[in-house]
Amino acid sequence: MLTNWIQLADSLDIPSTQIRSLRRQLNYESTTDYEVLGNILSTWKSHNGEAATVDSLCATLHDLGFINVEGVLSKFLQLKKSCIIVLYSNLKQRNFRI
Repeated sequence: MLTNWIQLADSLDIPSTQIRSLRRQLNYESTTDYEVLGNILSTWKSHNGEAATVDSLCATLHDLGFINVEGVLSKFLQLKKSCIIVLYSNLKQRNFRI
């Protein structure tokens, strides 16, 4: 189960209305942790465009104390950094939990 996802969403400047919607989905619908994380990253990417980079995500995760996540994400910096969706897919494949 996701923990501290609200803190992550807030740090990524996800609107409070979206956070409330995600909370409802997670509590009352068959939404998975991965779908919530995917929605957070999708919203962040759509609101920030090219500024939504793996580097900025790593910095946010580091500031929040997700040191292990930062280490995993840092490995992706050697790749093309083309899309946050690729990051999400790789985390999902590794069954990584925040």
